[in-house]
Amino acid sequence: MYKTSLNTQINRIYQVLSLGLVVSVLGCEPTDTALSQEGLAGTEAGESGTISSQGGEEAGMNAAGELASGQEMAGDTAGVTAETCQPNIEQWPQMQAILSESCGLCHGTEPQFGAPFSLMDYESFTPEHALRVAQSLSEGSMPPAGQEPLNAEERMSLYSWLSCGELGETPTPVPAGGFSSSRPLLTAPDELPSNVDFFELRADGFTVPTRRDDRYECFTISAPINEERFIRRVETIVDDARILHHVVVIPDAGGREPGTHSKCDDDNPFDMVYAWAPGQGALQFAEGGIRLSPGQALTLQIHYNNSAKYENTSDRSGVRIYHGPTEGPEVAVLTLGPVGFEVPPRSREEVTGYCELPQGTSLIASFPHMHEKGARFQQSVTRDWINQEPSADIVWEDVITLDGWDFESQYVYATEMDFAQGDLIKTSCVYENDSDEPLRFGEKTADEMCFNFAYISPPIPVSLCNQSTLPAQRYIPGECAPSESSTWAPPPVEVRFEAGESRALSASSALPTGQYWIDEAIAIVPSDVVEQYRFDLVESGARGRGIAVWTDEQNVILDLNSEMRLVAAGLSFTERLDLSLEGTVSLRESTDLNDEFAGSFDLDISCGNLDNGQLWVNPDAPQVDTNGQMQVKGGWVEFPIGFGPIDLLIRVHLNRMN
Repeated sequence: MYKTSLNTQINRIYQVLSLGLVVSVLGCEPTDTALSQEGLAGTEAGESGTISSQGGEEAGMNAAGELASGQEMAGDTAGVTAETCQPNIEQWPQMQAILSESCGLCHGTEPQFGAPFSLMDYESFTPEHALRVAQSLSEGSMPPAGQEPLNAEERMSLYSWLSCGELGETPTPVPAGGFSSSRPLLTAPDELPSNVDFFELRADGFTVPTRRDDRYECFTISAPINEERFIRRVETIVDDARILHHVVVIPDAGGREPGTHSKCDDDNPFDMVYAWAPGQGALQFAEGGIRLSPGQALTLQIHYNNSAKYENTSDRSGVRIYHGPTEGPEVAVLTLGPVGFEVPPRSREEVTGYCELPQGTSLIASFPHMHEKGARFQQSVTRDWINQEPSADIVWEDVITLDGWDFESQYVYATEMDFAQGDLIKTSCVYENDSDEPLRFGEKTADEMCFNFAYISPPIPVSLCNQSTLPAQRYIPGECAPSESSTWAPPPVEVRFEAGESRALSASSALPTGQYWIDEAIAIVPSDVVEQYRFDLVESGARGRGIAVWTDEQNVILDLNSEMRLVAAGLSFTERLDLSLEGTVSLRESTDLNDEFAGSFDLDISCGNLDNGQLWVNPDAPQVDTNGQMQVKGGWVEFPIGFGPIDLLIRVHLNRMN
């Protein structure tokens, strides 16, 4: 569904910050090359342009990055149709009353405060002036900040009058495409929420050449509000339905300046406000909404597909966003589902992803999404996963099940239910790959996705949550663990992440012979990685269980199960990380003052999937045991390990079992 960071965001964050555990998540093709001059309407040839009228001047921007008003507004369209019209004179009395009340201060009989013309008589509304006023109503800049706003009904009445009713089509849901759902549709009422205003974010005559099948273009504005608001309702406006594939609203600029548009290379597809695909109608929250801040960037991502090779395309599709006071529960979108999967040729296969919730929340609605090869969608939840008995059958509660699938009939469903911290959500999709090529996860229509864009309240700290394997509930011995360890039950350990560059230990001593639990663990992440990828050290972490064995022959076994949760840029990926090794240690003898491994044990690996390396070992201070003897009960062990392109320092504390 998304083009965007499925090349940059996921590959960059998932491959790097999942520490090399997942290789080439997508394998998808790069974005289409630069659009030629025929691919942009009203801008110079290239990859970006100012949102402007077809053949008009560039949109004016004020110091706050908002679309300008007054005389500077002459070339702005903000997506409104560039077709001029003469408003109906018969409706003038009704419009005059609204204009006099809300616009007369500046646009009176004698314009004041820099207003370019009067709005107090019908003769003022030439087709050119009508277009300019419609533009300001569309993008929400008039009345200006600080003035009493129009209500939604007044704004819509004026807007419809000024544009002669040419607002674009607002689609309504179509009948289900031959499949059944375990949940009812979430339908938006015809009546608008009370006490709301609106603005629009639309493409501006964007042209898709006949030679281009897929094109992702992102249009960005600054929210035209002057206080915190909640998005209460969103409607998609369909202009050129021949080439419109889907629409997404993202609360981020993606590196663009407000008022411009470009390809969607650097946008985060999982930090989402709203997604529309064929078959869906308006989205409205019964109470509360999604938070919107003054001047916040909003991006309209449109996926165009001109596989039918239509000529003379010019699209002004977009969204109408209704917003109101910050009253009621705050809502956010959590993306759930697997990534990086592949379905073999000529096969029917199910792919599955998991999310263990980091905190409790309530599910309001669900928007399941697959592409054209989808055959079945199912999402379910099991409660308090980590504390379930490993031998017990898993009890799954249905969240939503779609038996069958129609790409042209995608809906938002009412799925009200509560989730608690530790609940495990499973998302599964079945695909029918009838081609001779593998079917891969990706953004193109010919690729596939398996997501539930879930509306939740309250928000949680991540916008995507996925793990490709079922989380472990007990210690599972690795290839190098002692045979008797199958009966051991080391306790679960929470692994925390810290930013840093250096070790805590500088010298090493042998530990007493014995068996040890791992009872504390820290992963040190290079500071530049933390900064570059917006690595969230608080939300990231791991849960694991592990053992160590130290023998008289200075033979060492380390065996660790863990599930690494990596949170960066609001995306949460969890992957199994099992480490099992055995080797002998010898104190490194070095007189080189620049030897970074001085003071360590050289580790000669005899079992495991790691190369020879180093260990720093620092025994704890001796303690008095039950027999009155001084005993060393444990100690800290540090070792560097490379995951993909980065190096981590793992620091674990060992506590003797006997």
